[in-house]
Amino acid sequence: MDDRQAYIGDLRAKLAQWDARRERLRDQVRRSDAAQRDEFERRMASADLRRRSLEQQIADAEKRPQSAWEDFKEGIERAWGELGQALDDTVDVEGASRQRNEKAPPERG
Repeated sequence: MDDRQAYIGDLRAKLAQWDARRERLRDQVRRSDAAQRDEFERRMASADLRRRSLEQQIADAEKRPQSAWEDFKEGIERAWGELGQALDDTVDVEGASRQRNEKAPPERG
């Protein structure tokens, strides 16, 4: 397996993790009030668009020649960052700030 195939395999695994996290958030927000659910669904729709775009970029990268791989890799990494931010924005809506705090380094003081 070459580096490109390994990288794409890793991205697909990350997408599966993202999907699982999305479903956990969706389960949590079902217990929220209607306004929070509506905002969550609006933001999740935006995140889902980014996810589909990333998935398309991955599929395109698989078809590209090795010489074009580095340019595509940069684009995929940028798209992955945007997807992560979109999911973090969605977490803010449903009030799961503890998940964000779990990712933050401990405060010193």
